[in-house]
Amino acid sequence: MAKLLAGKKINLRDSRVARYFRETWYELKKVSWPTRAEALNLTLMVIVMTSFLSIVLSLMDWVFSSGMGLLIGWLG
Repeated sequence: MAKLLAGKKINLRDSRVARYFRETWYELKKVSWPTRAEALNLTLMVIVMTSFLSIVLSLMDWVFSSGMGLLIGWLG
């Protein structure tokens, strides 16, 4: 086995892994990245919407839980 590998040079530029990373790097250069202000604005929008929806869902859960508790208490 060592004799078979001794005669072959491993060319890192032509390996599949190297080609994968090289092509990935070129594709990432083509991406239109948001500016810092856009990224901050979008992040704030996500935080606000997540907070709002968590409050709405919590209130809905409380209303349904209370309603079911009253219904079970009234029937039982």
